Amino acid sequence: TKMETHISMESTIRDWERSVEILDASHAKEEVYIFYLLIFFDSCEECPGHFGHIELAKKVYHANLLTHTVKTLRSVCFNCSKLLIARDKTQQEYKTLSSLKSSKSRFNYVYSNTTAKEGRICDPKTGGCGYKQPKLVKQGLAIKVEYLDENFDQTKDRKSLLLADDAYPVLSKIKDDDLHLMGFNKEQGRPEWMIISNLPVAPPPVRPSV
Repeated sequence: TKMETHISMESTIRDWERSVEILDASHAKEEVYIFYLLIFFDSCEECPGHFGHIELAKKVYHANLLTHTVKTLRSVCFNCSKLLIARDKTQQEYKTLSSLKSSKSRFNYVYSNTTAKEGRICDPKTGGCGYKQPKLVKQGLAIKVEYLDENFDQTKDRKSLLLADDAYPVLSKIKDDDLHLMGFNKEQGRPEWMIISNLPVAPPPVRPSV
């Protein structure tokens, strides 16, 4: 059966690996790799292989999600990632947001009440850090940032391009409760996933022929 064949293959490979450990010979190690390849190509009909990935040296924005990324960055504090909309349950802004059922409606409501408010302070009265929000502008496939707070990172220029590596921590620190209010699903679609850090690599049997 397929299960017995799979178990037999794994057992054979383990035997080869143990032999290499004993011999500790480079030519034997090469034979193990060749054996892996033979096993792999011989079993393609039963198993097409498994995806791998390439970890990028620098994170990059997803071109099709760049607008959504900018909107998300404008909706939270650039310093502490706290949602900039009122969190007091007695305020009408929060009541309206909580009553919206659609994720898209919640996201648009949060964005419309926080966006275009560059310079807005992350209110300390509601647990904020007091940071003055920067100006973020989408320009082509890049995001331009202008820091307005006097305590911004002095190692960066006040006006510069916002790299994906700098935007990623802001998105990844957003709390689960805030994600829900923004319309994100914390299990299936977190905002930091809009930034690419790995590229999938398909196994040879499922790659398109060229």
